Amino acid sequence: MRADMRPDVVQRLRELHEHYVFLVNSAVEDGRREDEIEAIAASYPDEAAQLMADATRS
Repeated sequence: MRADMRPDVVQRLRELHEHYVFLVNSAVEDGRREDEIEAIAASYPDEAAQLMADATRS
């Protein structure tokens, strides 16, 4: 993570990460199909990148 990133953005990224960990773990526990779990995990990088892009515009 970049050393010059604003603390609020770092916090939001941590919260987003925790949210995705929860979603993936819940999907595994519920016995969801592997492709469904992969789809959940695959959306994380895009959402994190969007969060960082939005932060640079504000």
